[in-house]
Amino acid sequence: MTAMHPGPSGPNPAYAPIAPLDVVGLLRAAWRGRWLLALCMTGAVLLGGYYAFHMTSPRYGANAQLHLTETPDTTRRNTQLAGLTDRNFLAKIVRDQDLLNDPEFNRYLQPPSPLSPIAIRSRLRHFLAGTTPMQPDTAAVLEKTIANLRAALQVAQIPDTHIVEIRTHSGNATKAITLSNAIATGFASHQRDLAISQLQTTERLLSDQAATARADLTRHQGAITTLIANAQIRDSGALDQLNRQVLSAAEAVSGAELSLAALQQATPTRNARQTAVADQEALVASLTRQHDRLQRQLAAQSAGFAQLQHLQREADAAKLLSDTLLVQLQEVRLRLQTAATEGATVTLATTADYLGPRKLWIMEGAALLGFLAGLGLIAVRQATRHGMRDQTELEQATGLKVLVQSPPRMMKEGPILRHALVNSRAGPLAGTLHRLRTRLMLAHGGQIKRVILCTSASGDEGAAAHALALATLLAQSGKRVLLVRAGASARDRKRLGMVDIMNGDAKLSGARRRDKRLGLDMLTRGGGKGLAEPAVIPGFDVALQRIGAPYDHVVISASPVLDDPAALLWARQADAVLYAARWDRTPLPVVRRALAELAAADAAVTGLLLTGVPRHIRQQTPGKAFAQAQPAPATHLA
Repeated sequence: MTAMHPGPSGPNPAYAPIAPLDVVGLLRAAWRGRWLLALCMTGAVLLGGYYAFHMTSPRYGANAQLHLTETPDTTRRNTQLAGLTDRNFLAKIVRDQDLLNDPEFNRYLQPPSPLSPIAIRSRLRHFLAGTTPMQPDTAAVLEKTIANLRAALQVAQIPDTHIVEIRTHSGNATKAITLSNAIATGFASHQRDLAISQLQTTERLLSDQAATARADLTRHQGAITTLIANAQIRDSGALDQLNRQVLSAAEAVSGAELSLAALQQATPTRNARQTAVADQEALVASLTRQHDRLQRQLAAQSAGFAQLQHLQREADAAKLLSDTLLVQLQEVRLRLQTAATEGATVTLATTADYLGPRKLWIMEGAALLGFLAGLGLIAVRQATRHGMRDQTELEQATGLKVLVQSPPRMMKEGPILRHALVNSRAGPLAGTLHRLRTRLMLAHGGQIKRVILCTSASGDEGAAAHALALATLLAQSGKRVLLVRAGASARDRKRLGMVDIMNGDAKLSGARRRDKRLGLDMLTRGGGKGLAEPAVIPGFDVALQRIGAPYDHVVISASPVLDDPAALLWARQADAVLYAARWDRTPLPVVRRALAELAAADAAVTGLLLTGVPRHIRQQTPGKAFAQAQPAPATHLA
């Protein structure tokens, strides 16, 4: 079997085109909700103005500058700057400026309002932690005051310079200037005091070390003098001469020993030889004693000379150390004399800048938030609404034409509507009623049908009011009109009506009621003696024709289709059916269901009535020729 593939020219059903974004629809929805936008923006601006002008306090900032000395070590510079936020330094500022008695920094002096965000947050934190608020002690108050001062302090170094800006925020301009200057001068003074303290410590240390070095030098020099005096140490030349004397003595001993050996081997007489040998032995012993003495003297002189050299080296080292320490001590003392005038240079703050609140910015931001909130509410309302807000939307969803868009005053029957109908020839309803009559004529070939029924899906869509308005319009044009109120209201059941006529309990002349102001006759459903519905009584159609025979038009105000199924039987007797749907209220599925019920009952709906439409919406809807499109067949809604 060969697989079938869709041709390249045919559309692929697996891929549906993405609908474009309806920008015009979005703008139209925003325009319809412009009053909601205005309300949200107004409320947000009022809240923002109340916050900006009543809940916020002004903030000022003052800048003082520190011109630091050149320090090639970046780490040392950063360490110095960290001292500006050091706890001990800030504690000194707190004490010097008496900030513990300032409610701006010691907020325990002025408890917050119970409805303030701080109080609410504190209560919530204690509630979640299961703790109870406690009165802080002195140390806690000091730490909190230091933290508040640190939060109001900003330290920044200007790039590529040795200048540091100290900026302090406060609710008072004078206080901001005072704090900035106090911190700058206090830090400069603190740095000078720290430098002087370090120099003084260094001076004491160098002085002690120099004294120790001088004592060592004196001790070594005394040892050298004592060694020379006691051991009679000579210089190196004398030691060399003594060494040569030892060598000469050694040679003399060797020569005498050789002479003694030669005498001992000589052949003279025994007595002479013995005498010479004895003399030579004495000479050898004498030379040997002299050599030994010189040898001991040389050893003693060599050891003493070595000790003398060692002592001399130690004395030289002690002298060098002493001289070095003295030079360093002199340098430290010179720096100590100039330390009071060195260190950071302070440029005091003279003015304070206004930092906020930026009230105009707050109100502009509030207006923007209100606008966004309004758009969000419009989007939510647009997403959750069930009713139709556009004539075109209703026509496309049902396939039927909207004959007229009626104002909200035509929603309910009553004295106000009756008064407006009496004056409809020159009143504001004239245009609406004439459009309704004209489009009814266009829908039926230029004439208005004799039996016209008005109905809806529920009871609050204005069908009864439009039936009354249509009957009045026809009566004002010189026609004989009967308005049949087929609804099942308790008031109508107490009067004689259709049920009573069909049961033989009354005649038409006794059941109908003449409205002289509107120029028409009215007939109710009736049925005060029973609950029967006239539409289900046999012969209803004949009775309706007989009752309506004296009239040019019979306008029926039927019950809601979904509430009273008998309305479908009334609709089958009508030549034209008008279906009312309330603007932005009646859900579209409900409209479709009711129209489907009418279509199933073979009641052809002539057109739709979009009721309760505000004036600005009616003015936005573009006019279209009614004859351009015919009503869709009833099967379209089935």
